[in-house]
Amino acid sequence: MIDPKYKFLIAIFILLPLIGITQQNLSDDIHSNLAEETNFGILTSLENYIETHNLVLNNGQYSIQCLTCKFSLYWSWLIANNQLSRFILVKIISYVCTKVTPYDQYTCNGYVGSFADVGIDQLFKGPFNEKVICEDTYKMCPDTVVSRVKSIEQFQTSVLSDKPSNIANDQFINNIYTSIGSSARTTFKMLHLADLHLDTKYVLGASNTCNQIICCRSNHGFPSDTSKQAGQYGEFKCDSPLSLLVSMADYINNVIQPDMIIWTGDSMPHAEAQGMNFEEKKTTIDQINDLLLTKFANIPLYPSVGNHDYASTNFEDYTKKEQLYQYVSTDWSNWLDNDAMQLFLSKGYYKQKLKLRDGTTFNNVYMIALNTEVCYFYNFYLFSQRNDPAGMLSWLETTLKSFETNGQVAIMFGHIPPSGKDCMNGWSSRFKAITDRFQHIIRLTAYGHKHKEMVNLARSVAGDLPIGVHFSTSSVTPYGGVFEVDNQYFVPLKATTHYMDINAANPVWAARHELTNHYSLSNLSPAAFQDFANRVKTDSVLASKYLTSRSAGASPVSSCAQACRNQWYCYIREQTYYDYLDCMGQDKSVFFEGQFDWLFDPWFQL
Repeated sequence: MIDPKYKFLIAIFILLPLIGITQQNLSDDIHSNLAEETNFGILTSLENYIETHNLVLNNGQYSIQCLTCKFSLYWSWLIANNQLSRFILVKIISYVCTKVTPYDQYTCNGYVGSFADVGIDQLFKGPFNEKVICEDTYKMCPDTVVSRVKSIEQFQTSVLSDKPSNIANDQFINNIYTSIGSSARTTFKMLHLADLHLDTKYVLGASNTCNQIICCRSNHGFPSDTSKQAGQYGEFKCDSPLSLLVSMADYINNVIQPDMIIWTGDSMPHAEAQGMNFEEKKTTIDQINDLLLTKFANIPLYPSVGNHDYASTNFEDYTKKEQLYQYVSTDWSNWLDNDAMQLFLSKGYYKQKLKLRDGTTFNNVYMIALNTEVCYFYNFYLFSQRNDPAGMLSWLETTLKSFETNGQVAIMFGHIPPSGKDCMNGWSSRFKAITDRFQHIIRLTAYGHKHKEMVNLARSVAGDLPIGVHFSTSSVTPYGGVFEVDNQYFVPLKATTHYMDINAANPVWAARHELTNHYSLSNLSPAAFQDFANRVKTDSVLASKYLTSRSAGASPVSSCAQACRNQWYCYIREQTYYDYLDCMGQDKSVFFEGQFDWLFDPWFQL
């Protein structure tokens, strides 16, 4: 039996968090519900908990320090698992949402409510887990379960320990561009489709202005002012109507005529606040797949998944099978071979040989589709699943080593760029080591997610030299990107942005700019973009041009002062967001995600 004085002390400690709740002016029903859920005998539960968890020291006495820590967290979980507590928490966060965002109460309630349960559950499985807090963080109990994995620095050192001598100077890709020079080259066209965001509830003439995440639906009203009416091909505050995607597909077939396509996901509307569930998503998934299969029947297409596509938006639980993967597998089997499909079904990533529309297959070139949900800040399962989620880093290292042995190269693509602040540092910094170690294997990398055109450099860990370029393509609302890729070295030689001016009287698709001509680049090498970053830092006109071109002119920027130029110099220059902050001389606490980095880091194995 536990010492009576300890019973009293622990009971007082446990009851403290309840005082704040029970003192509120809640209804009798709420009081009754709360009492019903908590009136199970605190001290009896405590004794059962002690016996179950074997909280006994070598001398046979309970450790009051360990006991208090573990049981208070256990009790906190019981409170958090109470429906009333969750209801109150959602209301509080939703209220804050209305004050710090432009969104209305309806949107905030729906958005926060759709994510709250998973977030709370995973907090107590990860950073608030009793074993993590009591055994690992504060050392109040013997460390019996938590196992730290390699730190970022240890991981980087391990991955780079056998870096080949032929890439030791970090100039491999730059040297390829030097060898190409101005010679005539054979190329193929790679089309990048990003962020289609089809909204099947888009209504012509509905209001394109609202204080919700997306507008242009019937519930937003039908204004008489034509400037506020949803147009035939979309609006910048709205997701894509089907008419926009059909016109895009026709333009691609008639004008661009790509040899192959990469598709980096996010095809669902931003309708979480409206309670969009997976059954509703299936309708949109079917329409998108049917459109792409019909319009691009003879063009090899390599798909990947975005955060809005998952059965539960933003969430992927790596201990279970993801419903989305199974649902799309029938249609996607038209694009993926059996090996790629089996890996995709299991992990959400895959590799497959590069094939062109004329039937050419390159046995020495692989397309690698990344599952970038493994680094996403808003995937709350990462609170508890911290040790290389989905095993992708391990798989990637092994796969690229096999390519190195066999004289093969890779083109990589995925949804979320590792340079973004919503890609967690614990993953992106480890990924940085892999892109350094295999800089000679990775020839082109492309992402979406940001909805605006951007570039940033991959850099070596030790030398801090530019070793690759990460291209982020604008969303098809309404933009798209085309790379002309060298047939021998598989590096991009040209990159052209195509767009539709949806504000024009008669909107048409057209090529807007090609990067080397637009920014006076010698080529698309890492060295050329390092020079570009340097020029952005000192040239206000060039910086403004870059910022305007990110949205294909939809959001013109007339000037960019020194602080603005420093910001974009650092963003183009750096590979991870923490590197960007170092470049800016800022602490991670200056941005929202950085303040909560401890929820995801350090990595451990429970």
